[in-house]
Amino acid sequence: MSAAKISLAFNTLPFELEKADGTTLFAVMTELSGQRRNEYMDFVDSKVKRDESGGPIGMKSWKGSQTKILSLCLHYAEMDEDGRPVEQGSSFKPLGLIKETELTTWPDAALQLLSKSAVQLSRLNETPEEAGNG
Repeated sequence: MSAAKISLAFNTLPFELEKADGTTLFAVMTELSGQRRNEYMDFVDSKVKRDESGGPIGMKSWKGSQTKILSLCLHYAEMDEDGRPVEQGSSFKPLGLIKETELTTWPDAALQLLSKSAVQLSRLNETPEEAGNG
C-alpha cells in the first residue's frame, strides 16, 4: 500500500510592485493557512444579505473584500543588505503582512489583480472537491 503524500509547504507568488515614485516594493503572496482562510470566509459571510429563513440572497456590501484577503496573505519580502529581495525557492522570503490600512491607499486596478491572484493561489474559486478537500 502506498501512503498519500501531501505537501505542507505553502504555495507562494512573488511580486514586484512599482510605486508612484518609481521605486519597487517587493512582496510575496502566500496561500492562506486554515486559520486565515476561516477568518476570510467569516468576513465574507458577514457581508451576505439573507432572507427570512437565513438563505443567501445577495451581498450587503463588497467593502473591504479585496483588501481583507490581501491583508491575510500579502507579505513584504525580506530584503538583504544590498536592498534585494531574499530568494526562497522560486519566490521571495516573506516577512510581515502588509496592513489593510496601507492596501486601501493602492490603486483599485492593482488591488483587483492582486486579489484575483490571492483567490486562485488559495483555491477559493474551487469547490471543495476541485480543491481536494471533499
